[in-house]
Amino acid sequence: MSQPDWRSQVMAMVKADAKGIAGVAKRLGLTRPQLSGLLHDTYRASPAAKQSLVARIEIALREGHVLCPFLNRELAERECLAFQDRPQPSGIASELRHYIACESCLTGKLLRPAAPRTTRKSKPTTNSMEASDARTA
Repeated sequence: MSQPDWRSQVMAMVKADAKGIAGVAKRLGLTRPQLSGLLHDTYRASPAAKQSLVARIEIALREGHVLCPFLNRELAERECLAFQDRPQPSGIASELRHYIACESCLTGKLLRPAAPRTTRKSKPTTNSMEASDARTA
């Protein structure tokens, strides 16, 4: 989907939504300022960050289908995830190239839910005086 295509689709959604940009942004998983900035070319972020947001919009607009840059065709989300989850192939060069492409694919990373952050639990510390008292007792 080219950039004007997603813009025109999103603008049509904004006109049809009672809450406007805010309602559409919520459905697409973006904030209202992000969507507004992308639509009006005023979003200030790195090109990679913009590309990531546009890819997220395009995925949402495809309703469960993504464009595989390696195969150059649309796949169902579950099919894309299956390609990502398979073990590393051996023996067939084209399968190995596809496997390597999947590992660095932005589209596949967007499909994966973010892993919850785990916090490291610190070990309880003992006061040095308490430690020396325990040794002498």
